[in-house]
Amino acid sequence: MFKRSIRNKLIVLLMVATIVPFGASIIITYYHTAESLKDQAIKENSNLLYQGKVNLEGYINELDGLTLSLYNNPGFINFLKDPRKENNYQAVEAVRNVISTILYAEENIKRVNIAVAKEDRLITASRRSTVVFSKRLTNANQEYYEKAEESPNNMFLEPVHKIKDPDEKKPENVITLHRSLINIPAEDLLAYISLEFSPDQITNISRNLYSGENEEFYIISPEGDMIYRSTDEADNGDKTPEWIDWVIGANKENGTAEWEEDTFSGVMIYDQLSQNSGGWYLVKRVPYNTLYESAFSVAKINIMFGVIGLCLVILATLFISVRITSPIRILLKNIDQVEKGNLDVRFKSLGNDEIGYLGDRFRQMIDKINDLHRLIRTFYTMHCSQLELRP
Repeated sequence: MFKRSIRNKLIVLLMVATIVPFGASIIITYYHTAESLKDQAIKENSNLLYQGKVNLEGYINELDGLTLSLYNNPGFINFLKDPRKENNYQAVEAVRNVISTILYAEENIKRVNIAVAKEDRLITASRRSTVVFSKRLTNANQEYYEKAEESPNNMFLEPVHKIKDPDEKKPENVITLHRSLINIPAEDLLAYISLEFSPDQITNISRNLYSGENEEFYIISPEGDMIYRSTDEADNGDKTPEWIDWVIGANKENGTAEWEEDTFSGVMIYDQLSQNSGGWYLVKRVPYNTLYESAFSVAKINIMFGVIGLCLVILATLFISVRITSPIRILLKNIDQVEKGNLDVRFKSLGNDEIGYLGDRFRQMIDKINDLHRLIRTFYTMHCSQLELRP
């Protein structure tokens, strides 16, 4: 009966004709919106990383500029060429003034060390002590001095490490900028200068480059050492995460990549500082659920309005189907009555359309049949009466 019913067929046809386009529209809109928002988010994060890169380069170049300013002090350079002048009061005072100027030039600088190449001497100054001249018996920084000397720009940034000031109870984290001072144009080594500075400014810059717990942000050295991380995840020890090796191995100044692993699924955006600023990598990892969060909101709104629209369309479909098929059902009911011999069927006009026209013609046909039926009965009655009147 369901397959033979025009009403049911009409309902199914109209439902399919409305639900399929609506559903397809919602799905297509969602995916288009999701990809558009994803591309927009990647572009915005890339611009944000670039701004952070500019700020970090400016800060590191400012610190590096303090070490380069030593070349502008002939008295200090002459002292490095001949450290035996430390017995000369004027030379020593000039060195003290230079080191003190560098020490207090930036609030995050904690200590300044100058390792003189000749005579193996060490000059140290911190905010809690005066300038100290001593013999450099042992030097834990020799590895980093060599890296600075081998660097094209004679500068190397030692990753975050701890130092303990005698007046401090707890060791504090610092980053050290090492520079080898070359006697230009002779190109022989004069000394190594090391600026130990707090990472507070780098932390402040980094905190503006990601949002809360929804995103991850890292600063990584070219050697794979972690300079800054936004998460409190446990350290893997000596094992470098695979994604860090990938970023370093990409050999690109900036870029994006989609990354899937057990603990993360999303997009990585990275940018690299210039080699003159240490070559650090800024890496931001944004999970897919954060990237598509706006798309989900838009999709929910679309689905809500889509459901409301579908409900209205379904109601309209049912109304139209019933409105169209009801006259046909009335006509069929009356045809059944005529088939049973009831020629006294009466029904109101079924409308002005084709079905109404069909109903009117059916009613006219019934009226004609009734007229013929009455005519036959009259003729039959008259014929019978004439037969009875015959002798």
